[in-house]
Amino acid sequence: MFELISSTPFPETSKLSKINSIFSLLALKLIGHERLSKISSYNHDTGFGFFAGLNVPPKTTATSTYSYMVDKETIQSFMKEFISQMRTTYSQYYQGDTINLDFHSIPHYGEKSEMDDNWVGAKHQRLKSALTLFAQDGESRHLLYANTDIDRIDESNEIVNFVNYWTNVKGIIEQTLVFDSKLTTYDILEDLDTRNIKFITFRQVIFKDHGRQVPTFLVTNNRDVKLETLALHYANRWLIENKL
Repeated sequence: MFELISSTPFPETSKLSKINSIFSLLALKLIGHERLSKISSYNHDTGFGFFAGLNVPPKTTATSTYSYMVDKETIQSFMKEFISQMRTTYSQYYQGDTINLDFHSIPHYGEKSEMDDNWVGAKHQRLKSALTLFAQDGESRHLLYANTDIDRIDESNEIVNFVNYWTNVKGIIEQTLVFDSKLTTYDILEDLDTRNIKFITFRQVIFKDHGRQVPTFLVTNNRDVKLETLALHYANRWLIENKL
């Protein structure tokens, strides 16, 4: 991890190296805190500071400011190299037959937010929020890809961005992509089919008597999968929604 972070163009300051800053953020997440402001609880924790190569952790302002300095291109560069190394060392976690994809909205409660309104499932309403896409291995549940601040006008094309990313990482996409019907458009599905990318989504094959009042419609271009397996693959995709 040390070598990987050192080789990635993360920003640095005159007082804190990229190792100091990234390991401080990592320590906070490993402890289980979601908000950067929680680092103030460890201001005098020498163990926390030692983990990040410091005497004590950075202050809340320094940590928050640093998080805004890291741009999307740097994150995606790091993610690509991290996943590539993980696939080499722990290949067993990246051998699923499917990849689950799903949007997730992170609410923003600022009074003057310029973010788009997106559906926030946990709140059952549309709110100003950052739209993110996650992709996970269908078997191990390991995260393969994440992107955030996706504009509404670009959201249907985000699956193409993932396909290009994963092709760049792996060289070929042999897994079946599984996603909700609202994730993209029929034009994009046609493009995926032309590129021989297999997928399952929530539209065409009809399932009845499954505990709901209306039938479930699935669409897929993977004609090698049995209907029972098809239904199980899509059912497993719900796990990414529940986990997020």
